[in-house]
Amino acid sequence: MIEFSCVTKHYGDITAVDSVSFRVEDGQVCVLIGPSGCGKTTTLKMVNRMLDASSGEISINGRNVSELAAEQLRRGIGYVIQSVGLLPHMNVRDNIAIVQRLKRVDRRQRYRRADELLELIGLDPEQYRLKHPHELSGGEAQRIGVARALAADPPILLMDEPFGAVDPLNREVLQTEFLRLQRALKKTVLFVTHDLDEAIRLGDTVILMKDGQIVQHDSPERILAAPRNQFVRDFVGADRALKRLSCFPVEGYIREAQQIAQQDAASFSNGGRGPDSVVWVYGADRALVGMLQRSSSGYKVITLKPEEVGVVPLSSMKEALSRLLGQGIRAVPVLDQRNCVIGEVRLPDIEELNQAVL
Repeated sequence: MIEFSCVTKHYGDITAVDSVSFRVEDGQVCVLIGPSGCGKTTTLKMVNRMLDASSGEISINGRNVSELAAEQLRRGIGYVIQSVGLLPHMNVRDNIAIVQRLKRVDRRQRYRRADELLELIGLDPEQYRLKHPHELSGGEAQRIGVARALAADPPILLMDEPFGAVDPLNREVLQTEFLRLQRALKKTVLFVTHDLDEAIRLGDTVILMKDGQIVQHDSPERILAAPRNQFVRDFVGADRALKRLSCFPVEGYIREAQQIAQQDAASFSNGGRGPDSVVWVYGADRALVGMLQRSSSGYKVITLKPEEVGVVPLSSMKEALSRLLGQGIRAVPVLDQRNCVIGEVRLPDIEELNQAVL
C-alpha cells in the first residue's frame, strides 16, 4: 500500500504539489492525470525518492520512505518511463536483468528470469534476448521496459506515461497487455498519463489534479458520471457518456458468432438469419480472413485484416464501437491470440449499454 499524507513539494517560491493526501491499496492501479504542470509526475517521483517531499509523509506498507536509503528503496520498486531508457550497449536480456545484477543474483538465475519475462510480455526469448535496443520497434522497446521493471518482482510499479511515445495502434496493444499482466500479477501501480481514455481504461481509481492539488479522486465511472466541479466537467468533456464505454471490457458482452470455412463460402445458405447478421470466414488455420457479403449471385468473401476489425476480450466496449463505425458493420469479431474468432460484439448491445450509463 502507498499512502500520501499532506505531502507538499516546493521549488523555491513555486509549489508543485500542495498538501496531497491519498492511498493506493494493494493490487490496485491508481492513475494520476491532469493538465501539464499539475504536479502528477512530481507526485510519482516522490514515491521512490527521485524527488524528496518538502513536507508531509509518504509511506509504503506503513513505513516512511524518508527513513529508507534511496538506493534500497528503488530496488524494491519497478519504474517505467515514456522514453524507456534501455542501455544501448546491452542486449535485451542484460537490460531486463540489470536490477537483479545489482542485487548480485546469480547470472543463470537472472537470465532464466529474463526469458520468463519475455514470454510473459509476448516476445519470443529465442528471437529477442540477444537483440540490442536499436533493433527494436517502439512498442517492443516499451514492453522490454516493463519487463525490466518486473524483473526483481517488485510489489510496486511506478509508470510515468509509459505508452505516450508509441503510435495509437501499438498504444492500444500495450494497454491490453498491461491489463492482462496486471490481472495475473496484481501489482500496486501508480500510473501517470495525460490521456483520459487511458486513465479510464486502466485505472481502478483516478486522481485528477490541478495546480498541485487533487480536484477529484474517484473510480473512473464516478469521475465521468459525477464530476465534482466545472473544471472536472470541462476536463472529461461533453462526450463523457461515450467515454464511459472504456470502463467496460468486451469479455462481458461476447455473443456467439456464426463462422464458415473459406472453402465452403461459395455454397453458404443464409438459413433464415436476419439481414444484419454477420458470417465470419476463417482460413485453413481457423484464423479470421474475412466476412460474407450478399451479392446478386449469392455471397462473396470480403477480405478483412484481423488487426483492423477485431477486438480481444480485454478490449473496451469503446474500442468495439470504434471498430464497428470504422467498418460500417453491426458486429465485430472477438479474437484470441491466434486471430481465431471466439465470438462477436454487436451494435445493439453497445447501444443498450450506452443508454444504461447515461
